[in-house]
Amino acid sequence: MKSKKIYGVIGLGRFGMPLAQRLALAGEEVIGVDMNEEKVEEFREFSDLAFVTKSLHKEVLREMGIQNCDLVVVCIGSNIEASILATMNIINLGVPTVISKATSEVQGEVLEKLGAKVVYPEYDMAIRTAKKILQKNLRDYISMGKDVEIVEVELTNKMIGKSILDLDLRKRYSLNVIAIHHEKGIELEFLPSYQLKKGDVIGTATLSYANQELTTINLVAAESMEKSQLLQIGSVMKDIFSSLWFIIIASIIGVLLIVYITLTLLYKSKKKKMRKVKKYRKM
Repeated sequence: MKSKKIYGVIGLGRFGMPLAQRLALAGEEVIGVDMNEEKVEEFREFSDLAFVTKSLHKEVLREMGIQNCDLVVVCIGSNIEASILATMNIINLGVPTVISKATSEVQGEVLEKLGAKVVYPEYDMAIRTAKKILQKNLRDYISMGKDVEIVEVELTNKMIGKSILDLDLRKRYSLNVIAIHHEKGIELEFLPSYQLKKGDVIGTATLSYANQELTTINLVAAESMEKSQLLQIGSVMKDIFSSLWFIIIASIIGVLLIVYITLTLLYKSKKKKMRKVKKYRKM
């Protein structure tokens, strides 16, 4: 049986408290630390490993068992000195993974040099909120780094009734459909021939560079449309005719046909000459 991981959360504020609570509700063992006694008491409803301390020195952290954690999140943003001190001491205690919250690029650079992974919750939330305001059809957004994002969006009218294959999103917009969310649930496995319907939500990965999106597309739908059987047949025929195997086979058939016509013409020409020779001999 796999043993539980131990997580530590230093700072039970607006970011740290919900983080620690969510981890505890997921059944994980969580050590919560804060200098505010009321916040620590609040977290004790979720975990017995809740400690009040005004010191973040190595020995104090060791007494609380922070060195036993698999991952620690330092959620101290405003007090830069305390954030750096806590991060440095936790890393020196040998914790495998340390994630530290930063409120500025300078603070983030210092924390990264210490060996921590840095997050900017306020900045990330501001970007998410701005995207939702600017793109009305955006439901959710996760940044996977500087170049890749996962975006959950609704469909547009133009996309309803068409298959994923018809839309050709990968070629046209460098987008990959990774999931389809509809009233029956979330589908992670689907054929390219799947026809999009009203209410479907697509999760896609979009390429961006230097925090600027290279391509944007609105995928929102107001109503469903059934694709006609004739259009379906036409789409299938188009795929067949544009496939590599069809082109190769058609080329071979074309070459054989040319050879056949050439041989036929040569044969007829030779036969005609032979007739002339026979006629000349009879004369």
